[in-house]
Amino acid sequence: MTERENLYQVLQEECGEIIQAASKIMRFGEYNHHPNKPLITNASELMTEYYQLHAVMEIMQENNILPVLPKEEIMRIKENKKAKVAAYAAMSASLGLIKE
Repeated sequence: MTERENLYQVLQEECGEIIQAASKIMRFGEYNHHPNKPLITNASELMTEYYQLHAVMEIMQENNILPVLPKEEIMRIKENKKAKVAAYAAMSASLGLIKE
């Protein structure tokens, strides 16, 4: 395995850990915790996994595996995603699938 392949593997693992942390929140709640980790909430565990993923992506950028995007492009991507999330949430709410 090359270093590039290793970093993509680590990236995949971090994505999986984010999925697992989100699943724990859905099953046990944001402010609950693992019995062996009473000081770390499920929400803080999710944020830890997010920043670990971010760190791996930064390593990949530093090694010229992934591009570094301009801040304006990052903001545009994020704003577009927020708009899509809001639109699809409204659609789900209108179907009675979101009940908050």
